[in-house]
Amino acid sequence: MILDKIIAEKRKELANKPYLNSFICELKKSDRDFKKAISKPGINLIAEIKKGSPSKSVIRKNFNLKEIAKVYDTNKVSAISVLTDEKFFQGKLEYLTKVRALTKKPLLRKDFIIDEYQIYEARHYGADAVLLIAAILTKGQIDRFIDIAKKYNMECLVEVHTSQELKNVLDTKAEIIGINNRNLDSLRIDLNTTLRLVNKVPRNKVIVSESGFETKEDIDSVKGKVNAVLIGTSLMRETDIGRKIDQFMTPMIKVCGITNASDCLASKDADIIGLNFYQKSARFVKKESAKKIIAKVPKNVLKAGVFVNSSVDEIVKTADYCDLDIIQLHGDEDNIFIRSIKSKLKKKVIKAVRVKTAKDIKKAEAYADADYLLFDTKVIGQYGGTGRVFNWNLLKNIHKPFFVSGGLTAQNVAKAVFMAQPYGVDVCSGVELKPGKKDSKKIKKVIEAVRQ
Repeated sequence: MILDKIIAEKRKELANKPYLNSFICELKKSDRDFKKAISKPGINLIAEIKKGSPSKSVIRKNFNLKEIAKVYDTNKVSAISVLTDEKFFQGKLEYLTKVRALTKKPLLRKDFIIDEYQIYEARHYGADAVLLIAAILTKGQIDRFIDIAKKYNMECLVEVHTSQELKNVLDTKAEIIGINNRNLDSLRIDLNTTLRLVNKVPRNKVIVSESGFETKEDIDSVKGKVNAVLIGTSLMRETDIGRKIDQFMTPMIKVCGITNASDCLASKDADIIGLNFYQKSARFVKKESAKKIIAKVPKNVLKAGVFVNSSVDEIVKTADYCDLDIIQLHGDEDNIFIRSIKSKLKKKVIKAVRVKTAKDIKKAEAYADADYLLFDTKVIGQYGGTGRVFNWNLLKNIHKPFFVSGGLTAQNVAKAVFMAQPYGVDVCSGVELKPGKKDSKKIKKVIEAVRQ
């Protein structure tokens, strides 16, 4: 088992460590509050610096510590985890010192701590917190290590993977509980590990879900259940780490009603573009034109097709011809229709719900098979592009990922995000010069307002 090999190597390393007396008298208390940083309302991000791993070998070939630390030094990152194991994860203790000089974020030393020496060592190199793994420690060791850390104002993130490990840890002084979705023996990941264990953790504990987060949907699955997520691999393998953080920590941005290539290029920093195949819309685009527009879409931008009361066959043919990623149903389609679309296309489906009162929100429960809901302003005779807002307070307690639409502009989109806490925002008329023609400056301002 890989964990046994790692621990055996740690024991060898500890046998060759310098005497503790050589630096313990110089240790100063941490002045960065790790626990407070990851306990702010909402989901907090602990971004990890990790060059490699036993399962992935080298994760980031172009490993520039200074550049990574600079990207992580934003208000979207609450704390930074630094892998310091050399043999298996290609880390270094010196990384802690270097990163500390580049940011004011609290730092977590992530390693396999089996001896109190490593706690003192972590503080010596600049850590404000350390990871303790329940699978390799006794309850007595956990308590002793926590006591040592507290002397230097350091926190301990105590990690569990099973119900029994959690039960043991709850009998210790642990205040921050990490639930690792990765099995440290097999290295397999199961995000349901957090969902299985989180309800067994007392509310007075700070909870961190670790490993396996690839998409915003993954993070939304633990939203409201944990205080923070720790993400390493999926950030380290990205060319543009900052963009990936935006996708994780801010709502998706969909620019809808694209009718030409120039507007498509103006939306290159959005996450999704929408093309409207409803013939009565002022933003209608033929599938032949849509295919040409889509050829200009950057690879990291998804393409959504908007349909209103079209037949299943028509939607399937258009989606295949235009290579759409998402199907948006904006008419009177029911859940049976949604299920039929998904069985034929194997694509994500957004179902629009037109809203005026709370009764309209209730109707959304009927669309169980939709992947996302989209709440738009109800205007009789119109299917989107209304330019009008509705009461965003109506969107509290929506359990399915959803988009907010209807009259969003650079001036009000941040308020909509704050009030509704959506999975994404859908902008159309609010970024136009006229119906069907976008304003690149307005698009840029909306994106900045969402990702600020």
